[in-house]
Amino acid sequence: MILAHWTYTRDEWKAFTRWRKSLFHYLLHRIPFYSKPIPEVRITSDSVWIGERQQHFSSDEHQLKRINFQEQANMNIMVITYEWFHKKSPGYDEIWIPVPKGKLREAIAVQEQLTRID
Repeated sequence: MILAHWTYTRDEWKAFTRWRKSLFHYLLHRIPFYSKPIPEVRITSDSVWIGERQQHFSSDEHQLKRINFQEQANMNIMVITYEWFHKKSPGYDEIWIPVPKGKLREAIAVQEQLTRID
């Protein structure tokens, strides 16, 4: 079940990628032949899809730890922190998702739904 499906304006996605990427990577993306479409984000009860790339945060090998929000570069960022388990050792990782303008209440509702303790 999809909990959220967000699309972004070019300016929103550009601001997010500028903030997340190194200067070299940003400059490379500014070259016209290397431009990529703006991805859509879909959040489900166990994973996040950014474009065609899926990242799990809840599965047999992943456990959701927390979801919080940060304001960075005039945008709200949803940060999903999870623990992953491998044979050698566990570790932690984060998924950073820009919240589109006007979608903060929806993002908070997603946070509440994912962190609800039954």
